[in-house]
Amino acid sequence: MAYITVELLGEFAKKFADKCITIFAKKTDIPTSLPASGGNAETVNNHTVGEDVPEGAKFTDTVYTHPASSGSRHIPSGGSEGQILRWSADGTAAWGEDSNSTYSNMAGASDSKGGSAGLAPAPEAGQQNCFLRGDGIWAEIQDATIADIDAIIAETFAE
Repeated sequence: MAYITVELLGEFAKKFADKCITIFAKKTDIPTSLPASGGNAETVNNHTVGEDVPEGAKFTDTVYTHPASSGSRHIPSGGSEGQILRWSADGTAAWGEDSNSTYSNMAGASDSKGGSAGLAPAPEAGQQNCFLRGDGIWAEIQDATIADIDAIIAETFAE
């Protein structure tokens, strides 16, 4: 069994580099640079429109028409502060008033009644390290004691 030595790794790296150079870096058809202007007649087979048009060349005026199909339309002009885009037809929107911008706070749950969805109530000053409980109250996280951890372990593995 042969061992890999630093010398063997060095030899492999040199042979690998030489092979890469042979395969990739000696291509003569790859330009080494391009002109900063983007090119001139030499970069397009010595032909320049208006001077030396190749025989059989065909020119057409291309007119772009933006599709009007569903999903291809853009935001309509107009609109004003406080307005939103509303659906008006398949793939079409129109500016309109926001008719449902008032939301109520969530209602917290109790032991006998579920809560309701809504915005989270705002925390008061000094409650930056609190979390929002399911009953809708901001509360501080309490550190667990060794006794708490022991109780959790005992309850988890209770028969």
